[in-house]
Amino acid sequence: MVCKTKSDKYLIAANSGSDNISVFDMDTYDLISNIKCGAYPMMMDISPDKRYLFVTNRDSCDVYVYALPSFGLLKRIKVQEGAAGIVFSPDGKKAYVANEYSHTISIIDTRNLRVEKTLKTGHGPCVVVTAKSGKFIAATCEESHNISVINTDNLSIVHTINIFEGPLGLTITPDDKELYTADFLSNRVASIDTKTFRIKNYIEAGTVHIGIKCSADGKYLFVSNADSDNISVIDIKSQSEIKRITCQENPSEFAISGSGKLLAVSNRASGYITVIDTKRLKRIRDIKTGVNPLGLIFL
Repeated sequence: MVCKTKSDKYLIAANSGSDNISVFDMDTYDLISNIKCGAYPMMMDISPDKRYLFVTNRDSCDVYVYALPSFGLLKRIKVQEGAAGIVFSPDGKKAYVANEYSHTISIIDTRNLRVEKTLKTGHGPCVVVTAKSGKFIAATCEESHNISVINTDNLSIVHTINIFEGPLGLTITPDDKELYTADFLSNRVASIDTKTFRIKNYIEAGTVHIGIKCSADGKYLFVSNADSDNISVIDIKSQSEIKRITCQENPSEFAISGSGKLLAVSNRASGYITVIDTKRLKRIRDIKTGVNPLGLIFL
């Protein structure tokens, strides 16, 4: 059991190779607990009111719902094949799950913890994000090389943005004005205007991108370079790569603390999490976790 305390006290990691989630105390970096999950946990999100943790499980095709702060399992919600990315709506009333193998998004009503609708998307949806305004969600579709943009009022695809090969990571700036996607098969990051949903610019940075995250202040993008064991730091104002931060083997997914001061990245091949100071852009700690860590989130 985890006691209720200040924000960013904990870091949670989804260990896909261990079928569990690990909870770490961020004051001491100690492991508090390993909690059983479904088969191959991928990604997770916390409800805006911090009452629930939702974890997607790719191979058991479901979402585990945990009560916070106790981490008691409340329910398993069946979704479709290849459950991957997940995000809550800003008001917390819905959760959107990208089902990579079914080419769909499951929409969960968080009041009754049931799937209320399933939408077809492009092929291979992986990561899903929501605008802070709540007006749209967007999902990277790796296999069809595009991004599906969904209007949340009528739950229909309103834009399909063609990208280079294999878009995986996706992030949105704090002001909702730009989407950025990282491509697995090229060395480019695309900047997308959320008014027109057209590509504004391509930024050269690193190779074999998996994850991408915007800093809380909107100044930087962090991009994981899975084959070179480092993270590219992109200055948004200049639209250029300014630094690379070494981490461990096969960096993948990111989490930003609520304060914006810490960045965590999962290193799939090494089973470690690297913690980075976002002000100094400096690696400060590596934390041992389970096998093949993917999704991360601060609590």
